[in-house]
Amino acid sequence: MAHVPPAQPSRRCGTDVHLRQPMAVRDAAYRPASGQGLPPGWPKGRAGPDGAEPGESVPGRRPQVLLQSPGHVDPQDRTLTAVSMRLYRLCIRLWLWACLVCAGEPVLAHLVTVVYNDKTPAIQEASDSLVQELVRTGMARQDIQLLTTAEFLEASLHALDHRLIVSLGTDAFRQVTAQNSKTALIAALIPRISYERVLSESNRKNQANVSALYLDQPFTRQLDLLRLALPAVRRVGVLWGPESITQQALLTAALQGRGLELSEGLITEGQPLIGPLRSALADADVLLAVADGNVYNASSVSNILLTSYRAKTPVLAFSPAYVKAGALLSVHTTAAQASLKVASVASHYLQTGNLPASQYPADFSVSVNAYVARSLGLSLDAEALSERLHKLEKRP
Repeated sequence: MAHVPPAQPSRRCGTDVHLRQPMAVRDAAYRPASGQGLPPGWPKGRAGPDGAEPGESVPGRRPQVLLQSPGHVDPQDRTLTAVSMRLYRLCIRLWLWACLVCAGEPVLAHLVTVVYNDKTPAIQEASDSLVQELVRTGMARQDIQLLTTAEFLEASLHALDHRLIVSLGTDAFRQVTAQNSKTALIAALIPRISYERVLSESNRKNQANVSALYLDQPFTRQLDLLRLALPAVRRVGVLWGPESITQQALLTAALQGRGLELSEGLITEGQPLIGPLRSALADADVLLAVADGNVYNASSVSNILLTSYRAKTPVLAFSPAYVKAGALLSVHTTAAQASLKVASVASHYLQTGNLPASQYPADFSVSVNAYVARSLGLSLDAEALSERLHKLEKRP
């Protein structure tokens, strides 16, 4: 008789159990009887495919069992079922996450997102101090993320959520207001005139959830420093630009409250610097530098400082860099000082849901150019001036 190859047993779930049951149970309960377990058409009395007679037990061979006993539930079946269910739930969660992304819904939240444009030394110092202070107040580090403006744009495209955004610098504030108009926002390291201009140009309808911590100093503080350092000053010169002129009323009120007079010049677009500068220096005892990129910039600051020095008119600047370049003194807030205030405002918002009104910095430092002071016959101590100014502001 021609040899007929054995048919392959069925591999349906639960029919091949010889790998899951103890050998004793398999041999005792499921040993095939004579003539059973052989492929269809196999001749009776002939040895099976492995050389054994029907029903004969072969040492080392595990007999095939095609049917599981009724009512038997293998423990490993339960394990496999549990693993399958966990994988199923994971797939459902991933599917829901993908749906949320496609629908534009926020899928990831950070308590505070800090956005900056370029990591200059000042920005680096401010961001490091801000993170340290937030962590010191109890916030988890993983709840704070630092993003460049490009990374923030990418995050906005993926609809990542933020409880609070802190922008460092004017460029970062401009990018954030252009991309996000809903999340609460604190603008830091930004002059007041820049903040007001960018905010007015933005499409941010809800301005109640945005606040600024100005980089520049209030006129009252600057004038008080002048009276401490130069008590003989009676007339203050100012060189206005197209942006800073909006603060003219604030300065006039501060001058009048201290019995001081104003000597001013206005630079308009396309106008040479020298004319307005001479008007500002006319009969002035000191030149008060007001932050305006159209007036004080890399191409003009040397001419302004040199002209003032030749006129023997000291300059009160808004940056320690200008003091190094030739200004007599400055009152300013360092990046580390500003970040402490930002952390305080951020913590307050996360606890109460309210942002305070925009404000000038509470802390500050004083710098003095000793060489310029000696050339003008002055002896000034920066630390002493800073301490006296702080005490003056603490008075009721």
